Amino acid sequence: MIREVGVLLVLLSSLQSTQHTGAVAAQSTSTASHGPSTIVLHPNTTTAGQTIAVSGRGFTPDWTAWVFSPEFGDQMCCFMTSSTGSFEVNYTVPSYLQPGVYTVRGVDQKGVIADAKITIVLQTTSTVPELPGSASALALGAALFAASLIANHGRSRLTRESGP
Repeated sequence: MIREVGVLLVLLSSLQSTQHTGAVAAQSTSTASHGPSTIVLHPNTTTAGQTIAVSGRGFTPDWTAWVFSPEFGDQMCCFMTSSTGSFEVNYTVPSYLQPGVYTVRGVDQKGVIADAKITIVLQTTSTVPELPGSASALALGAALFAASLIANHGRSRLTRESGP
């Protein structure tokens, strides 16, 4: 909560500074002069603690921007947009998140905002037991076992045939 307030204060401060220079601060539903802003998350379904790629377009060119979540705002990524108003950054999802759907937000210093949803799922563990060694070692072991069964079967047959 405290960090969310800190993020909001940084954003408000930067919006106020642009108003003093004659620029008009955009509302949260605004778009940059060259079209609507969007962000894309890849992957958009992951486990907590993983790093995702966030790409965006339609933001103010050559301006400071952030990627964060209003729901878990304690991890924020700050960067500069390109000359076309786009960006691509890596963002690490907090490791403490419970499974669910969360918002990831991109916002630039002029107030251009775009949201995308990310789904956090439980990390699954494999239920298939790990076999020691490689598959070729396992195949060789099976072949040797089969050969010993055949050899033993042949010996017991010889013993029975040569008996009293």
